[in-house]
Amino acid sequence: MAANRLAPLFLCLFGATAFGQASQPAKDSAARKDPAAAKAVLEKAHAANSKKSMKADFEMNANFMGMSMKGTGKIAVAHDGKMRQDMSMEMPMLSTPMKMVVVNDGKTFWIEQDSPMGKMVIKSSVGEMEDMGKKMGGGPMGGGSSQDPGAQLDQLEKMVVFDSVEDTEVDGKKAVAISGDFSKEAMEKMGKDNPQAMMMQSMMSRARVLFTVPDYGMSGFDMLNKEGQKALSMRYKNIDPNPTFDESLFAYTPPAGVKVMSMADMMRGGMMGGAEEEEEEEDDAPSPPASKPAGGK
Repeated sequence: MAANRLAPLFLCLFGATAFGQASQPAKDSAARKDPAAAKAVLEKAHAANSKKSMKADFEMNANFMGMSMKGTGKIAVAHDGKMRQDMSMEMPMLSTPMKMVVVNDGKTFWIEQDSPMGKMVIKSSVGEMEDMGKKMGGGPMGGGSSQDPGAQLDQLEKMVVFDSVEDTEVDGKKAVAISGDFSKEAMEKMGKDNPQAMMMQSMMSRARVLFTVPDYGMSGFDMLNKEGQKALSMRYKNIDPNPTFDESLFAYTPPAGVKVMSMADMMRGGMMGGAEEEEEEEDDAPSPPASKPAGGK
């Protein structure tokens, strides 16, 4: 059951976004140390991505605490921070892929997962998720923050000292990447009085963000460990940078009869253990719907 809780925790802490190939040497050997050039790229990227909606497919692989995970799915992010992600994720301890739905409806952050171990829903206010992200250092770990590219750049810039730039490719298309080490202050904040975040430190030593050229739309980012390997790597596919959304896409109601846990309960039990008995005593009735069901008018 702990593994069942571990997946949503991992995803919400790292933004519930998409990742590419993990635990492979980063292909950034061509990067050149040039802080001024990296800053210039970052300024262009901010202008191109600020408050932008986005819709895309994604592919994800990650290596977390010795577990390799692979996921594919779709993500939709509105300029006002609302978000929906539908994902199928393969994990070594599961016989079939876990299906996940992650929704930020502007007020409530929902994670629904359906695995061989059963179906469950985790609920938190967006404010609680943002507070948790700040306590754990912000950046891609700010699970309650907006996942639009501009917001991700804002958070990464608070944590990373970008000092290198390189010309590269993404899916055969021309791109540019900037990279830099996580600041000492960010690493200290990330691990201060926080066992979960301290475990993440071994995975994140340097960040690398990729942008397509010439539009400077963000197409992915890598988190590199101390050995320079990709511990986490995100890539968006089939990007629509100017989508229109029906508001029903960001509405969510828990399925009838499915247990709804708070994020605090999940954190207390999922990572620390010892919450199995506590769950059994909880009321099985779902919490009142926070919004209309998807597809509703």
